Amino acid sequence: SLCQGVPNSSSGKLTLKAIRFKYAESKLNVSAPYKFTYANNYPYQPAAKDRWEIYKPNTAGMGNTLFPFTEQSNATNDYAKAWSLSEINLPSGGVIKVDYESDDYAYVQDKKAMEMFVIKGFGTSPSFFGGNRLYLNEYQPCLYLYFNRRITDENPNLTFRQNYLSESDLLYYNVPAEIKTGQFEPVKGFAQIKEIGACSDGIHGYLKMDPRFLEGSSAIASPIVYTALNMGRYNLPQIMFPGQDPDVSAMNNIMFGIAQSIQDLFSIFKNPIKHYMQQYIAQTTQLSNAFIRLNTPGLKKKGGGQRVKSIKFYDNWASMANGNNAVYGKEYKYTKMADDGSGEISSGVASWEPSVGGDELPQHLPVHYTIQNGSVFPPNDPVELYQESPIGESFFPSAVVGYSKVTTRSINFDIGRSSQSEDVDCFYTAKDFPVIVKSSPINSSISNKYYLLQSEENGVSTQGYSISLNDMHGKILSTEHWAIKDRKS
Repeated sequence: SLCQGVPNSSSGKLTLKAIRFKYAESKLNVSAPYKFTYANNYPYQPAAKDRWEIYKPNTAGMGNTLFPFTEQSNATNDYAKAWSLSEINLPSGGVIKVDYESDDYAYVQDKKAMEMFVIKGFGTSPSFFGGNRLYLNEYQPCLYLYFNRRITDENPNLTFRQNYLSESDLLYYNVPAEIKTGQFEPVKGFAQIKEIGACSDGIHGYLKMDPRFLEGSSAIASPIVYTALNMGRYNLPQIMFPGQDPDVSAMNNIMFGIAQSIQDLFSIFKNPIKHYMQQYIAQTTQLSNAFIRLNTPGLKKKGGGQRVKSIKFYDNWASMANGNNAVYGKEYKYTKMADDGSGEISSGVASWEPSVGGDELPQHLPVHYTIQNGSVFPPNDPVELYQESPIGESFFPSAVVGYSKVTTRSINFDIGRSSQSEDVDCFYTAKDFPVIVKSSPINSSISNKYYLLQSEENGVSTQGYSISLNDMHGKILSTEHWAIKDRKS
């Protein structure tokens, strides 16, 4: 009866609902079985899952294919309970209830957890503006971008920058740009952030990007537009240069190519980025599909699976012997004090994150290289590309959330004199023992050979890498038992 609609069944998955014991020919115990109840019986949907393979509704519009990231709301706690055993009715009349919640974590190895925020607009000032234009003209880039704050999660003891962009001034973005009328291409890259703060409306935050000043021109481009136009020039020539479109006839391509060549002849002394901006290429974006990567405010990022929140036993003594009902049990707390003492954060650490939705990984940083040098005449900017670190990511550990500290208390901690104690279990995590990647310097050599009518140049470059792994994630560090008076002292 679980997960109705699963394709290999006419109803749902095979479900254990009760266990009965029979001794020889006696049927006395058959009438008092163990009965099992399960939480949140969502129907089967093949795409209803997040990047951690945990249930998440595949809503219309921004579905899980485009946005596979875990929803950072209390609803995720309900999703994490899906189809899990939640209640056992005992033959004695008692009931055991198990409550679950979503895993969360503050770090991915030794980096603070980050997540993708939807961009709510682009503008030219710290005041919120929900515009979808990346620039107004070649002299007025929209360097400010805006996002929805999560005010309830922010740490009031930290600055705005410390809450949202604490470890680097580099901002990762994934923004679709309109390279051709009606055709949007995803543009991914990194921008240097000059300023970050809260908008005056109390709802949004803003980030201001450093502009790109174009060679041989007074024109200014935002990093997103600069990357989009260079990406189009080198990766999408069929769009940027008429005459190379495979979807039109050869004759039309020839005619378009001739016309483009004449136009290029008159613009040979103009910076190509400025030239495209004057044609308003890559001026607009789709805000619903535009994202930036920021730190998780409060450092309690949901994701990773489920964990036990509490286990409770109800004896139901009143119904059996006219006595008083009692409830016993344990509750589990997965938090710790931040290293800087600024407040309570999750004690969770992810050994890595799933490759699906890997944009959120804080370790994904650029290693820049230049494929074309700039020139003063004709004016042209250097073309820089990047590859993402870390090198050798396929060797990294699988994605698992572990906890550096788990505190266990009685559910009657605040009222029962005999239950005023707690157990604290501490563990090593990938934060203490991250994967270490090292590289040797690049060694290059060039040799030349000259012949009667030609010459030959050979280049060789070598570089070595080492990736140091370990298995310390989840190993026991200590186990402590504290009486409340000891803890206070």
